[in-house]
Amino acid sequence: MRIFTLLFVSVFCLVIFNGCGDSTSISGLVPANGKVTLDGAPVGDVNIVFMPMPGSASNRYATAVSKSDGTFQMQTNNSAGVLPGKYSITFSKKTVTPKVTPEEEVRLLEQDKPIPDPDITFIVPEKYEKAVSSGFSAEVDIKGKKDFLFELVK
Repeated sequence: MRIFTLLFVSVFCLVIFNGCGDSTSISGLVPANGKVTLDGAPVGDVNIVFMPMPGSASNRYATAVSKSDGTFQMQTNNSAGVLPGKYSITFSKKTVTPKVTPEEEVRLLEQDKPIPDPDITFIVPEKYEKAVSSGFSAEVDIKGKKDFLFELVK
């Protein structure tokens, strides 16, 4: 009985202190990096989404945010890379400006009045936010791809 207790405590401590493994890691990820431009100039803070196409080998989305020089590195579940497959690609960058202050919003809510919709300014044209209208797709093989160049225009 004493050996069983010692074994149980040892396994318990091993699991507690080392964890059960990284549940977010995904095997088979390959690099997918590149650059995004708008009217020929690098553009930062663009949200980039790789959405698996129907019938693609991949079933997971990948995301990135471009740096100020336009470069990006795709990630899947916070791990660098994408699964090989065919993807539709979307891009978005916009500013959202509320028409009322937070205090005014609270007052309107208390008075059961509607809150005005914020002003939205699309830095990257809105058409790039939807897979059906973005016009961009990509295929990533088992070697990955490190030189995507997505040239967006206004």
